[in-house]
Amino acid sequence: MDLEKIIKINGHKKDGSEVNLSIVADDTFMGIYKDNPKEAHKYLESLGPHFMFEPSFRIDDSCLTYSPHVPRSSKFNTIVTVHLPYTLHIPNELSYDIQHPFPAFLHFKKQWTSATPESDEFDILAEQKTYVAGQAKLLTPKLPLDPTEGWQPVFTGKNVERWRDTHGTMRYTIMTIEFNSTHDPSKEEPVIIAKEIEKTVLEAINRTLKIYQSVTKEIHVQPLSKLVITDIYFPTVNTGFLPLVGFGIGSAVMNVALDKVGEFKSLLESDFEPDVTELLIANAQWSFHVQNYKMAVIESFIATDVCVENYLLNKHQAAGKTAIEAESEIQGTTKTRLKYRFATFLGNEFSSLHPMEYAAWEIDYDAIRIPVTHKGKLPTKSESESAIKTNEAIMKLVKSLP
Repeated sequence: MDLEKIIKINGHKKDGSEVNLSIVADDTFMGIYKDNPKEAHKYLESLGPHFMFEPSFRIDDSCLTYSPHVPRSSKFNTIVTVHLPYTLHIPNELSYDIQHPFPAFLHFKKQWTSATPESDEFDILAEQKTYVAGQAKLLTPKLPLDPTEGWQPVFTGKNVERWRDTHGTMRYTIMTIEFNSTHDPSKEEPVIIAKEIEKTVLEAINRTLKIYQSVTKEIHVQPLSKLVITDIYFPTVNTGFLPLVGFGIGSAVMNVALDKVGEFKSLLESDFEPDVTELLIANAQWSFHVQNYKMAVIESFIATDVCVENYLLNKHQAAGKTAIEAESEIQGTTKTRLKYRFATFLGNEFSSLHPMEYAAWEIDYDAIRIPVTHKGKLPTKSESESAIKTNEAIMKLVKSLP
């Protein structure tokens, strides 16, 4: 990297221990540094208050408890309000009594955001799709884009919405679900209740979204892996929670370590391409993090599929076979390949060389992958976690083979 612009200085942590620091200097600073390096270093040492080596705070979960002056009523003992990232184009005042997956009362409201002030609230049904009749105005974005407004163009206007919006930028739906739960807000921690409530209502909300998509063909409306629950209220005891759960906010990262920056720059400026299996596993880990357990399972097994296939194809082609001949030699599923396709090169099959790891993976293959990919089963958190773990173990072993 431009080493002449990486200026190293000595700094100190809060405990007084010394640490090496670096700064990427601009042209103006470089002029000062060349003429008077002592003054330049003195300036750099004064930057200490602008950075730190440990985050000052991180908040993942919080919950505010309240009791309204005028209690809300319901035939159920729990009322949950959820903000959906989509606009469901159904009437505001229409309510729904459902029985599956449990008895509940649903209500929906289309909500304009601050990006669409003064938009019309009038709501009417007809025998064909209707649009807001008030004059639609698109006010922004203004070009060139203002970088302080965020990474994407900021649209504002009146009576407008983004097509297939999955972030609720100009309009979204507020969904209320009323049902009976067994939670006691006087005895349980609010954050724990909020997390359990999310698990309970997620199935009902995703069933709602799948039925809406099936009827309307609005394909961007997808089942959610995580909910934005803004209110949980227990009318029988007039107690509510305003939760912020699982958002993860804290001190901003300035930069990764210097060696990582150097590695990134070196690889970026070369012809390097990341290993696709590592990208797939990273995708699986992210899917798991956002509670999309189905994709976590699928991506982790695909990563192993690719890893095993690439190893065998490369071995056969290195032995002189054509690509077509190599493909013919390794026919079968990944399970078949691990049990019957490795002895040619290793003197024994992979499943025999690593029986414990293979046995654990085979259990997940039969009990998790097949039901998920062939029967549409939704895996649990523990099943998803196990699939990632066993697939990572197999990939690590395959990549270590000669």
